[in-house]
Amino acid sequence: MKLTTHIIPIDIDNEEKLIVNSLNGIMDKIGQPIFDIIQRWYGLDEITPETEVEVSEF
Repeated sequence: MKLTTHIIPIDIDNEEKLIVNSLNGIMDKIGQPIFDIIQRWYGLDEITPETEVEVSEF
């Protein structure tokens, strides 16, 4: 799995982010813990979920 490089994060508040795929316009509201995972994965050539949260959410 590879994460798209077209993600634009927008702060909603301290606990939530709006992420927008600038290529196709799809948006989603996510919590800070999920956003932290996405930030860690950003730019990796190959993503392998490691924690239980990563496996269950993705």
